[in-house]
Amino acid sequence: MRFVWYGNKSDSRWQDALNAGLDFLRKNKQNGELYKLVDTGDPRKDFCSGYFDRYNHEVLIASHRWIKWDLNSKSLAQIRYLVCSPSLNYADMFPMKNGEDFDWNNAEHRKCPFFNEKGEMVRDPRLYETLIVTGDKFWGRKAEIYKGGREQPQFMGGGQNWRWGSMGYTGMGQRKHTQDHNNELNGKYYQCPLLRLSEVYLNIAEAMNETGKATTTDEFGRDAYDYVQLVRDRLDMPGLDRDKITPGVSLREAILRERALEFGYEEVRYYDIVRWMRKDFLDVPLRRLETYPLDPSDTTTPVEKRLFTYEIKEGMINKRTWVEQWDNRYYLCPLPLAEINKKYGLIQNPGW
Repeated sequence: MRFVWYGNKSDSRWQDALNAGLDFLRKNKQNGELYKLVDTGDPRKDFCSGYFDRYNHEVLIASHRWIKWDLNSKSLAQIRYLVCSPSLNYADMFPMKNGEDFDWNNAEHRKCPFFNEKGEMVRDPRLYETLIVTGDKFWGRKAEIYKGGREQPQFMGGGQNWRWGSMGYTGMGQRKHTQDHNNELNGKYYQCPLLRLSEVYLNIAEAMNETGKATTTDEFGRDAYDYVQLVRDRLDMPGLDRDKITPGVSLREAILRERALEFGYEEVRYYDIVRWMRKDFLDVPLRRLETYPLDPSDTTTPVEKRLFTYEIKEGMINKRTWVEQWDNRYYLCPLPLAEINKKYGLIQNPGW
């Protein structure tokens, strides 16, 4: 195990982080922009390719623990039984395509939360490549996560789709990494991204904000807002509203949200929570979505164009014991006893 021990807190490390990010960009530029975001003009496909496809020049560090994906082994088999089921809380973080926050109290949003009456996406494209929602691509057709649908939750009478299993309890399923749980995934070369270029951009934005340089143009002609926009550009999403999201706490919150949207299921959120000591992110009632056809007898209108009624429920079948029994020592990791015993001054982290 390798680790770094500073022994104190120092805001100067934000400048170190900023310097590291900019140094990477300099070297990348010197080498002909070897690393770059996947951006062919197809927002959904590009976002998916950015984390899924091997050798795409966006992933800086990746795990290739296995050669190919196998639907019937490892963690994939567990996902069918409520492991990694997304909450409605997370889904609601994804804004509308115009950048407006999604709100169930908005009549238009509630009427068409995922697709409009023409079957067109109405939300941030990352939502559809992170979650499986009703009306979106699935098994060469459209997902039916509603009462009477082929992916209806078990408590609604589900069971027609064995590979879907227990998924859908929260009103949606996991797509990221698992794709359509069938041909889009099985046999494809395995890759688990550990660091993508988009994280470098958002790291720089965060460091600029924390060093008081959010609106200061750097050597690349960008400020913190511009670095966030680099991530959003390939999604055809508008930038952050500089008048409403001002430097400091407001911009910090926006960047943390952007990281949650960009890196879902990439094991980044945990580090954001502990880095900022934000247990308040966890202290919210988990919500799920129940979907019912407005006209159950309608079997001719394409799923993505059908209208539904939605019920928002609180509570999950499985408890988050680690949240309920939270201890602030979890913000820090225990240090190896062997290192402490070397007697060079290292002491154990509080609570361990």
